[in-house]
Amino acid sequence: MSVIEHSAAATVSRHRYHFLDGVRGVAALAVVVWHTNVSWPRAFHPASSYLAVDLFFILSGFVIAYAYGGKLDRGLSSFEFMKLRFIRLYPLFFLFCGLKILALLAAWAMHHHLPQPWTPSSFFSSLVFNLLFLPVPTHLGPIQAPMAALFPFDDPSWSLFFELFVNLVFALAWLRLSSKVLGLVCLAGAACVIATSLIHGSLDAGFIWTSFLGGFARVFFGFPAGILLYRIANGRAALRLPPLLLMVVTAMLFFVPASGLARQIFDPVAVLLIFPSLVLAGSLVVVRGWLVPLFDFLGITSYAVYVGHRFLHNGFVALVGKTALPPQWSGPVFIVLLLAITWGLDNLYDAPVRRWLLGRLASQRRGYVH
Repeated sequence: MSVIEHSAAATVSRHRYHFLDGVRGVAALAVVVWHTNVSWPRAFHPASSYLAVDLFFILSGFVIAYAYGGKLDRGLSSFEFMKLRFIRLYPLFFLFCGLKILALLAAWAMHHHLPQPWTPSSFFSSLVFNLLFLPVPTHLGPIQAPMAALFPFDDPSWSLFFELFVNLVFALAWLRLSSKVLGLVCLAGAACVIATSLIHGSLDAGFIWTSFLGGFARVFFGFPAGILLYRIANGRAALRLPPLLLMVVTAMLFFVPASGLARQIFDPVAVLLIFPSLVLAGSLVVVRGWLVPLFDFLGITSYAVYVGHRFLHNGFVALVGKTALPPQWSGPVFIVLLLAITWGLDNLYDAPVRRWLLGRLASQRRGYVH
């Protein structure tokens, strides 16, 4: 989801958020490199890139406050708000889940059985839950506990479930969310983040059932923190910081190596202190020149990159095996192809489908059309 996805916003505030679009794109690419390590040299390893999810949650809170805060203040119902959120997230999610489903059905038709560890029972159970944007119960999925994935048809979508959940909670409570209340929620969330890091040895939690509660800890700090950061940043003067240097620093954070106690300390420090400071500073940075289209491009493609990279990489690896391209040096090629494909998907599929859905499902009353 692009940080700037609502063109109705005032131009005076729009210019400040190009940097946050770029941050979302860089974070999504860090996750891609983490999940596609077989396509990169061993030395090129973003050991902290799973923290990009926490940055996503903070950015999500910021953009929801920016794009929907005024509408919720004026009476946009939580039901209409959640329709808009599903319209924003579901088309690409459905596409990549559908492609995985078709791939499994094709294998079933060719070999008369599903690939391991899938069974007909786990296939149909996962189909029902995942297409409803719900995690598959541990005893119904293709892999049993303790490594049962929440979304076996599209692994990265686990964080979208937590995002939609927190969207609903905060939409229902929006009119009572004073800055003081948000601060208290952030404090409680911060305590849960620290506990999660100590219990699991890091904040790489929430994507499987054994660490499921860690996902709630991460989102219930990040999302309200993002709302609070927007309220702090709104109306403030721009900062004179070099945006490209700030973006390089952001990318370097995902490569910080740590283990043991150092990891348990670094993860909460990054999430509770460094990322909020980065988002606040980035929201006040003015981006000019050639960086504007670059950062906008990264923001526009970021959601498709995140939700689709696992499926697309599986196909890419199969193709690379038939070429002379060294597998561990194919990562840059995949990134270029991934960005090209996701750019095309945004223009030819996602944006048109969302416009069609908005025309039929979104409320036409009181100026709430997305």
